[in-house]
Amino acid sequence: PVKIALASMSKGEADVILTRIGIKLEEQDNDDSVYRGRGGFAVVLAVAVFSSLAGLLMGLDIGYIAGVKSMATFSRDVLDGKPLTDVDDSMITMVFGVGAAIACFPPIMSAVVHALGRKGSVIAGGCVFSFGSALQAVAWNVGLMVAGRLIAGFSVGLLSGNAPVYVSEIAPPEMRGALVTGFQFAITVGIMLAFLLALLLEDVTEPLGGWRWVIASQLLPGLLLVIGGIVMPGSPRYLVSQGRYAEALKTLISVRSSSEDVRVELAQICR
Repeated sequence: PVKIALASMSKGEADVILTRIGIKLEEQDNDDSVYRGRGGFAVVLAVAVFSSLAGLLMGLDIGYIAGVKSMATFSRDVLDGKPLTDVDDSMITMVFGVGAAIACFPPIMSAVVHALGRKGSVIAGGCVFSFGSALQAVAWNVGLMVAGRLIAGFSVGLLSGNAPVYVSEIAPPEMRGALVTGFQFAITVGIMLAFLLALLLEDVTEPLGGWRWVIASQLLPGLLLVIGGIVMPGSPRYLVSQGRYAEALKTLISVRSSSEDVRVELAQICR
């Protein structure tokens, strides 16, 4: 359906729409190369891979907690050697979902996206996740552990509602479905890695308990997501929604291949 919609608009019709919204066209002597893409598959794939780190973070945080709670060093460092009570067990596990649900609440999600955009929301999610992970990694009591899990939950709710949408807004129509599924794939990989890390580090006691290393390892993909987000392009649809049409045009040029004239796609978004 998207391909049909794009094909149904001529370049002349697109030019009319773009002129109406204030885009100054620079076509000379019928040379439309200035509006052809300069990116292509490699650029879009790189954006999708970095965005999928959000799914990896979600999987890591879902998967690590069962292994960590069973470690003797966790009991030593956080519980003073006492067994984990049912209430504390439930709080540590459940609060992550509470944070995610709060961040996913439509009015909150809408306010964040409106203020920061898709790209900015992904970067913010990575920053919040890194802070939550760091807080958990240094926790010395249940209260700090719960607080870190809650903060990490906020970030996962924010990322799960924005990262897949961001990829879909960057990807060309024919690649959209395949690239968006990378987020779900990354979640399953993250869960697997979390269990594997907990298994490998279970018996580590010095200089730090293995459970701390399991959680601290999440900082690497979290910070990579932030760094990648800084250099990734903005969402064309968000830029259009904010009236930043010239920036949306530049973004489309940066992510589309040289065989594509982006004027029609931008006009479709604006229409």
